[in-house]
Amino acid sequence: MNAIARYVGILTALPVSAYILKSIIPSIGAQGRRGERKLAFIMSVISYVAGTVFCLVRKAPRAVSGLFLSYLASGTLLALVNTALKLKASGHACGFAGPLTYLARFVGPVPVLMCAALALPIGYWARIRAGRHSLRELVSGTIIGFAATQLVVLLYV
Repeated sequence: MNAIARYVGILTALPVSAYILKSIIPSIGAQGRRGERKLAFIMSVISYVAGTVFCLVRKAPRAVSGLFLSYLASGTLLALVNTALKLKASGHACGFAGPLTYLARFVGPVPVLMCAALALPIGYWARIRAGRHSLRELVSGTIIGFAATQLVVLLYV
């Protein structure tokens, strides 16, 4: 667990910094929710690329670099699908499904399916209720996170 703790800051701190930066950068703040979303996506991509490079350069344990690669693959596929299909597949659903898929590699599918059975309906309900996504966008994000991460697991881990 020590190795993961060393790398997890990149994976979490940079994307979260978008919510601080939106208050500091007037042009982003003026765009409201749209600017916040765009900045969060940019900071996430930066963290996935930086984290993956950092892991590979520092020769992080394969399980840790695989996690970063799965985030990078998920984010890349999400961006491609959203751009090419003019879809708004959920980054939150993608970011939830990917790590769960990755975790299943290490703890088995049963605990992961139990977690998903509890968390997905709540997360879906909250995003739909808040008017952030449709069911189609949530399911699309979940499928993208699962597929990209499964590909990383098969090819890398």
